[in-house]
Formats: sequence, structure tokens, C-alpha cells
Amino acid sequence: MKITPQEEYLIKALREATLPPLFVLIRIRNQILDDIENIEESRRHEIVKALEKYIGPLWKDYHEQIKLLSKDE
Repeated sequence: MKITPQEEYLIKALREATLPPLFVLIRIRNQILDDIENIEESRRHEIVKALEKYIGPLWKDYHEQIKLLSKDE
């Protein structure tokens, strides 16, 4: 997937804001799913599929950490 200069600036801005990666990926995924005006449907699905590939493992790790923390209490 080719990254445009705008996308590169967005990635840098998100890193500088030090937002949690899972939060950022889910927000971006949801924004892309809802953007029916600027992104054609086939491209939208391609992007969402790529994002979900990265969200899945992070989501699993997040829930495992929550379970570990709840056991410690």
C-alpha cells in the first residue's frame, strides 16, 4: 500500500500525540467506514481490512491485560 504525504503527516502527528495505538486504529477504522463521500467503497473495504489485521492482535492483548489486572485485585 502506498502512503501519501498527507497520510505520512497524519501518522507522524498521531505518534507525537502519544495516543494509544489501539485507540488510534479503531478511531481511524471507524472514520473510514463512515466516510462515504471521500473514499470509494472498494478502497474503503481494502483499508478497513488492512487496519483490522493490526487491530485484532492489539485488541486481544488489551483484553488479556485487563484479565490479568482483574485477577491481581
